[in-house]
Amino acid sequence: MTWRGIDGRFLTVNQFKDHVANLIFKDFKPIGIVWHNTASPTLKRWHEFTRQHWMNGLASYYKGLGWSAGPHLFIDDGDDGIGLFTPLNIRGTHSPSFNAQYIGIEHVGDYSSEDDDVGLGLKVKQNGIAATAILCNKLGIDPLKMIKLHKEDPRTNHDCPGKDMAQDKGKSVQAVLELMGEAGDHAPNWGDLNLDGDKNTLAGIVQIDGLNIRSQSNALSVIMGTLNKGDKVSIVSEAMNGKTKWLSIKCITANKIGWVAAKYIKVL
Repeated sequence: MTWRGIDGRFLTVNQFKDHVANLIFKDFKPIGIVWHNTASPTLKRWHEFTRQHWMNGLASYYKGLGWSAGPHLFIDDGDDGIGLFTPLNIRGTHSPSFNAQYIGIEHVGDYSSEDDDVGLGLKVKQNGIAATAILCNKLGIDPLKMIKLHKEDPRTNHDCPGKDMAQDKGKSVQAVLELMGEAGDHAPNWGDLNLDGDKNTLAGIVQIDGLNIRSQSNALSVIMGTLNKGDKVSIVSEAMNGKTKWLSIKCITANKIGWVAAKYIKVL
């Protein structure tokens, strides 16, 4: 088979957003996204060599397998951590059942042994979430239905993207939903928070289980805790981040202060 070549560039989230906005999907029209981890190299091993070393090596590896292409993206922990491999608007090779209609995103690391909730592993996951949200917006993909894990392919027995990343799928998909359509980055205005919950605050009740409380009003900020359906909150202030409305809240039961997506709170 003829090798289709790779791009090889690494982009920031904003650069990737601009890149995707200018793409035309004609012959390959993805309906979903598959999340992978590289396993080998591990994230630790990845940092022992240059990105160019790995991209060239991976290209040679896939060519040696007789493939015409590889996965579409390789995500690492850099601020410019979205690596373009197979062009997004042509069919890639990454998962037997999903190749024809899905974009394949490789997260650098072995998330059966490396932690995706702290440090560099967390940054990899955040970059992957951002890239996924941008692609879902561009292609009209429903994250709740059309984000798959490699291990969900019935024609493979790989435990990919690793147990840590797999068990976080629900929270990661929620983060994709929160991020879709957003722009900018608002930090919380802690001066507006009334910890005593006086008469000027509004009361609210959480509508879903597992609602993330975040340190800032954007879906890539640190998760400080979670709320469940029925939890009561005091609403202190609000902020718009692109198309998404956020509320700064104090949770009465969990004693947490932070930001949540407004659409999951019913104002009482």
